[in-house]
Amino acid sequence: MQEIELHSQKEVSYEPQLQDQELANQLTIEEAMEKVGQKNRYQIIVTALSFLTWLITTYGYMVLPYFMSAPDFECFVDGKWSKCTEDTGACDHNIKVNILTEKSSTIAADFELYCDNRQIRVIIQSMPLFAGVIGTFFFGFFTDRYGIKLAIKTCWILGILSSTFFNFSTNSICLLVGSFGVGFSALILQNLFIIHMNELSVGQFRVMALLGMYIFWSISEMQYIWMMKVLPNWRWNMLAFYTIPFSCCIIFAFKWIHDSPRYLYQKNRSRCLQNLNLIATVNQKEQISDKQLQVYKGKMSKQYNYLDLFSYPSQRSSTIVISIVFLFVNFLYQGTQVVLNTVGSSFGENSLYVGIGELFGFAFSDLISHRIPRRMGIFYTLGATCIICMSFYFYPIPQYCESDQATCWQKYLQGFMVSLARAITSLTFGLELLLCGELYPSTLKSLGYGMNLAVGYFGTFLAPSSIDWAKENGFTPIVFIGFVSFVGNFITLFSKETLNIQAPLDIPEELQQNYTNNDKNNPNNISNQNNFKFNQPSSPDQDAEGNSQDDVINELPEKIQEQKVLNQKRN
Repeated sequence: MQEIELHSQKEVSYEPQLQDQELANQLTIEEAMEKVGQKNRYQIIVTALSFLTWLITTYGYMVLPYFMSAPDFECFVDGKWSKCTEDTGACDHNIKVNILTEKSSTIAADFELYCDNRQIRVIIQSMPLFAGVIGTFFFGFFTDRYGIKLAIKTCWILGILSSTFFNFSTNSICLLVGSFGVGFSALILQNLFIIHMNELSVGQFRVMALLGMYIFWSISEMQYIWMMKVLPNWRWNMLAFYTIPFSCCIIFAFKWIHDSPRYLYQKNRSRCLQNLNLIATVNQKEQISDKQLQVYKGKMSKQYNYLDLFSYPSQRSSTIVISIVFLFVNFLYQGTQVVLNTVGSSFGENSLYVGIGELFGFAFSDLISHRIPRRMGIFYTLGATCIICMSFYFYPIPQYCESDQATCWQKYLQGFMVSLARAITSLTFGLELLLCGELYPSTLKSLGYGMNLAVGYFGTFLAPSSIDWAKENGFTPIVFIGFVSFVGNFITLFSKETLNIQAPLDIPEELQQNYTNNDKNNPNNISNQNNFKFNQPSSPDQDAEGNSQDDVINELPEKIQEQKVLNQKRN
């Protein structure tokens, strides 16, 4: 009888050990993502779709500002015809003026958006970029709440409707509404694909995917020179090279875009498993069962918003600094785009040269950016671009060389220098995207990207009006934007370095709070016996060892992991 009791006790004691072993063998979400594949067939397909989307949507970002640029004029002064602008006689009613630009070739010429209607032109030209600011904030919130799958589908549908409306506009009000719709939807797709690829892949594959999007951006720029020659009419050009291809590609979004398992892990476990196994099926990997995936033990009901980027001390200063950097980098980039028809040769030729420069810049960035320190890399590349822009002051195009047919060494030099500036800016873009992705924990990553990209769009929105102001006040536009952008170069020095530093899965303050709560519910934790303590601050900003509050917070994930190891050894 005693032997039977002993045997039953052994069987009972074995079951908890088996359960503990199963729990120990469960996969974290990162291990699950690695098991189903993070750089295999599924990621390659989504990356290819991202490249195609960027190839098409870049048109709206690059060509629409050109279509809205002022026409070319010639004025009859001192008995001869010479090239002039709105600020040098084209709007003077006492001077004979001819419009050299074909009426149907640009929106500004077609709708007579010059001279008295000049401000309307500038507003419409800036509207897609302003809409990008609003759209980035809106879809950042939308993505965090409803997922990136629904956000991308919504953007795509709105983009098709707004580009079609813009294509068949009959007055400036229609142009205003259509351009806002294009910026609010289609351009935001680029941001959403950046966020999606960050959540879907890791390591070198992620770096190459992100920078590959910008390579296709530059390839798109190289096509404009022949696009303008094949279809010089702006309506047919936009319809053939933007609206129709963009509409056709929506089928791929509905078939291949799914919410990231990392995003769903904290929100919907069943859908997380479903998408993990979908990726596993496409990648021909082993399926993951419900028992294999570790249960998320954090706060399930927490809904983050943009204010959380500033409410947590560990995120506040980083967000402010990187947002300012994004603003000035995008201001500088868009500024060089808006002035492409005023420097070097024609817009088409300049786009070709700039596209080649960016192609080499992004390809070079793809090879070395993952090894370059983020902060100083941005500082040196942004500073170099500003200096190049300001150097245009020393080699302006002489008056006899202003016509499209004339050639002079100043045109060739300006074309080369603006291409070099954009090539260097390509490296800056790659570094700031990597910095942004590495600064934020997974729970705030989409909001962090949304905030910084929105501020960046605001910088692009400011560029057209700033250039128009510079022209009216006699400043060389490209010199002006280079000088102003030096502010962003200085602010870069206050950012954090993230090279080879892994971002935590959750917000450090939240990890601390969760761990504190677990301590209270588990009397066996060493930390409750004062064998593991966070340094108590001797002042509001420093701990007992003189470390700043941010330093202590940033060390939390490592200390929490160390404590888990100690607890496992103790048990």
